[in-house]
Amino acid sequence: MSDAYTPSQIADEHEALLQFLYLCPHGMAQFDRSGTILMLNPAFTCLVMPLVGPDIPTFNIVELLEPWLPELRSLLQDPRPRGMICDGTPIYPGSAAPGHDPSVLALTVVRMDADRHMAVLADVTKSVAFKRGVHDN
Repeated sequence: MSDAYTPSQIADEHEALLQFLYLCPHGMAQFDRSGTILMLNPAFTCLVMPLVGPDIPTFNIVELLEPWLPELRSLLQDPRPRGMICDGTPIYPGSAAPGHDPSVLALTVVRMDADRHMAVLADVTKSVAFKRGVHDN
């Protein structure tokens, strides 16, 4: 009995992976050592657009996030060949509409190998507001 996948099974697995990437509520982006974004999912674009507007000015994650996370460039200089670069580092995009808490994003970056990194961007606004409410009471 062969363990090889049939073309139909490969197509089904590919479709399942695409659904996973499109439905994931967190932004995911793969980028190279210079910061050039190689792949991203739609949630990443949605989370970044409020920072920079609908016309994303660059496809370099370091340049894109530099106004809010200037230390990212130096964090990426970490010499380890793989592993966690930052874990849930907060990004505070700015003011919010009256009556709303300002949004807070969290960035996690993992070095996959010498030239590939994975960034996960999450909207943690509700979590931060909840923690503030708990601490205020």
